[in-house]
Amino acid sequence: MYVDWEYYKIFYYVAKYQNFTKAARVLGNNQPNITHSMNRLESQLNCVLFIRSNRGVTLTPEGELLYSRIASAAVQIQDAEEELSASATLEHGAISISATETALNIYLAEKLRTLSGKKLQSKRNLVNRFKTAYEGRWSYEDMTPENVKDAFGYHIRWCNQNGCAQNRDFQGETCAIVQALHNFSALALKGGLLRLDGEVIAFTFGCRATPDMYVVQIEKADHTIPGAYQMINQQFVLRNCDDVEYVNREEDLGIEGLRKAKKSYYPVMRGVKYTAVPKERAE
Repeated sequence: MYVDWEYYKIFYYVAKYQNFTKAARVLGNNQPNITHSMNRLESQLNCVLFIRSNRGVTLTPEGELLYSRIASAAVQIQDAEEELSASATLEHGAISISATETALNIYLAEKLRTLSGKKLQSKRNLVNRFKTAYEGRWSYEDMTPENVKDAFGYHIRWCNQNGCAQNRDFQGETCAIVQALHNFSALALKGGLLRLDGEVIAFTFGCRATPDMYVVQIEKADHTIPGAYQMINQQFVLRNCDDVEYVNREEDLGIEGLRKAKKSYYPVMRGVKYTAVPKERAE
């Protein structure tokens, strides 16, 4: 099921205000367009989300269920956008620069493509087992304007699956993903989706940073499916990084599990990340 996430955004405001006209006003749209979008959403989801009346709308049980999932994501995105906007207004003043414990992880592209050598045997085994277990059922496809909405839909499912929908640490990431996917072509990003039985189970995207280095900025996969992370990692590098020497898989955020996972691919370089903040915040 592939639904345009703009429909979910409109649904959030209609459900919040229980009125098509009020939602249209907040969104800078008009009531007929809002009504049409919600009709399309109900058609695509094959269920009734609203009970309509002259006074407005109320949610059906199906609508209540959808709203409970959508509301947390919408609030996260709004909060993150406000925080980013506030930080962007700093034009002058003193700053404090410090090194963090998180590190950038840089790998040989050839190693990520081939998974050759004894150190990467466990990764190679997971990829081979995935291909054997799901032969004829999995597919990888490049990210395009037509399927980019599927990546965002999976990100929301991933957050719900991993219990991060209410975690403020992920608000900035969700905002960044939204902005990146909305401006995918303009940012010259490349990405890929991994599907199993037609459903997205992983996605990733990145871009060329230097002539000899590619940066993987986002990678999400279903951890309950063995080999899903290793597959999306290798398939993306195979298709996009054959003409670079290095792949930068970015930082570990200081998260021990993520740090361990990144180290397990044996980076050839680990760069220190520096952070600059307004001096009054650092004191």
